[in-house]
Amino acid sequence: MSWDGLYVRERDYKEFQIGDEVFTTKKYGGLIKRKGYIVIDCFNPYKHLPDSNARHVTLLNEFGKEERYGSYRFQKTERQLREDKINQIINK
Repeated sequence: MSWDGLYVRERDYKEFQIGDEVFTTKKYGGLIKRKGYIVIDCFNPYKHLPDSNARHVTLLNEFGKEERYGSYRFQKTERQLREDKINQIINK
């Protein structure tokens, strides 16, 4: 994997909730582009740097293995965005 020229502090790491459905737009280690995957966990991988904005997500990939990926490579699916909006309206 080649370096894309961005440091951790410059990336846009997203915070996902457990159970959110996310997808990636690029081929990335055992994942299919634009297919939805459920977030098993979202966490800061650097325990010694609690203020770090870095986030990793744990997903179940196509090989049936739980793998960690950088959350900056993922977006919520349209279905998940609609569900979040409905929950936001209901909980007001």
